[in-house]
Amino acid sequence: MRLETEKKEFTMKKHLAALLIACSLLLAGGHALAEVGWEVVQTWQLPEDPRDVAVSGNGQWVFFLTRKNSVAVFQGDGTQVGELPAPAGVDRIIASENGDVLYLKDSEKKTLERVMIYHRAEINTEGSPFMGRADAPVEIVEFSDFQCPFCASVPPMLEEVLEKNPDTVKLVFKHFPLAFHKQAEPAARASLAAANQGKFWPYHDKLFANGKTLTDDSYKKIAEELGLDVERLLKDMDSPTVVRKVRQDILDAQRIGVNSTPSLFVNGWRLTGKRTAENIQELVDRELAQIKKNGDSKN
Repeated sequence: MRLETEKKEFTMKKHLAALLIACSLLLAGGHALAEVGWEVVQTWQLPEDPRDVAVSGNGQWVFFLTRKNSVAVFQGDGTQVGELPAPAGVDRIIASENGDVLYLKDSEKKTLERVMIYHRAEINTEGSPFMGRADAPVEIVEFSDFQCPFCASVPPMLEEVLEKNPDTVKLVFKHFPLAFHKQAEPAARASLAAANQGKFWPYHDKLFANGKTLTDDSYKKIAEELGLDVERLLKDMDSPTVVRKVRQDILDAQRIGVNSTPSLFVNGWRLTGKRTAENIQELVDRELAQIKKNGDSKN
């Protein structure tokens, strides 16, 4: 017991001695510190002296609180993408990690408002399965998971919107298999393997119909039901091209802040309200009106 106590006292003395040495070096002028420096990698040319500046934690968004009661929104590369009105009296702004939430502080009123910021996402849809006209002016992108019960309820409402807008809407499917759904990733690969045989959407429907009971044997069984070349499908499931495509969809989703399924975007604008055909149609109508307005302004 005594030996143990002596060991503890010795260890504590060593730590204390090291701390005293470090402090003495700092007080002596920091001779033990490594040299530091900096390099200017970007310079912002500001239209005016802002009241406050906020940067998202990921560095992708920069917000300037102007002196005319607005918030100028810039991408991290210096490109301005918009300007939003701010309540009079706001004198400080704070941005969230992803830049999707902004806090507006009014020191005089002693208030702090939390507002959602909606960004138009640039989504890579090249090579993704789609329905509708390839050149449709409105593109609905769905990030989905075949084992997600909420995702299974989305196809009927999307088909309803597509039927109402056959010449103006294109529906694109992208994969975002969640890690805790063990069959979601192989199901995604199987659907793309079916796409190689021109049967993505029928296979997609079968996967959702069996989402709660998917097993390793399900993909062969569904292929047989749809009259597909089973051996080819199983081989394509493990092909580098298909594996890479699923991985790319996941990266595309993460890049624009998708963290749950289903996630829907209409021309890059994320659906934030209830997932209903009416709310999706409202976004579609808004985009069509904006496209018409832009077209009329050019004439």
